[in-house]
Amino acid sequence: MISIYEERAKNPECLVDLHKISYQHVFPTTFEKMRVSFAAEILSNSVSVVLQNNGHYEFANFVKAVDHFFDICNSSRNQNNPQKAPIQSIEDSRLTWLENDFINYFLKWQESVEKRKKKNGDEFTKVEKEKMVLSVATREGLMFTAKSLVNITKETMEAGADYVCLRRLSQDVLESFFGHVRCMGRSNRNPNLLDFGYRAHNINFTKNLKKFFV
Repeated sequence: MISIYEERAKNPECLVDLHKISYQHVFPTTFEKMRVSFAAEILSNSVSVVLQNNGHYEFANFVKAVDHFFDICNSSRNQNNPQKAPIQSIEDSRLTWLENDFINYFLKWQESVEKRKKKNGDEFTKVEKEKMVLSVATREGLMFTAKSLVNITKETMEAGADYVCLRRLSQDVLESFFGHVRCMGRSNRNPNLLDFGYRAHNINFTKNLKKFFV
């Protein structure tokens, strides 16, 4: 990715096919690495096409798969892109893709790395193999999320929903709640079960008081 960007940066006219990618995308600071928008713009279909045209086929397939995953996760109403349209059936091809193709992609990737050997026939070390594939946390997180989205969608529609917009699914509220629980402990960032119950009770009690007096 760096070599392709640097090659095209020498001739600005060639950056048309990488119009979403800037210097900050390729050489991000520590803070910029946490920007979700940068990840979405790099792992996009336009970048996949550039990688494909430059012979980086496996990398292009990965970017294309993640881009498709992002599109499905952003499904909502009033979308011109059919991949981002609401899911209206448990037989939707996008659910099948998530449950089969997307998950199997990472399983096959890991399997191919395990079978791979050096040109002289020697085995790669564990550290070398880990550099050939996504980290365990990232890989399992993506597969778990895909499976969870499929299950949530099917359960919601079987309960009577006409459609599901995956973009509306968020765990921000839950993360905010746990953040409040941790902050209440001050220096104690790892509460036990009793501490957690006490803090959660105080949070709920405080919210109820605000509703009562307001």
